[in-house]
Amino acid sequence: MIAADLTIASGDTGNGQALLRKQLNDFETATGNKVTIVDMPSNSSDQFAQYRLWLAAGNTDIDLCTAQILSGRRNWRSNFLI
Repeated sequence: MIAADLTIASGDTGNGQALLRKQLNDFETATGNKVTIVDMPSNSSDQFAQYRLWLAAGNTDIDLCTAQILSGRRNWRSNFLI
């Protein structure tokens, strides 16, 4: 099996970040892959702006993105599909 180095962008705070790291540690142990967490702003509007900037620039440094989208708020999906 070939191991990979992956990067995930996460704006989780407090226990969320610790839980994510624990899950990633388990994943790394099971697969041999290595995952680096890139901290994102905790504010969803700031996260949205950062993701749009990365996507517009064609940034390939981030392999996985996390986002918490709340009902009744801006529809992110349509913005990313443009």
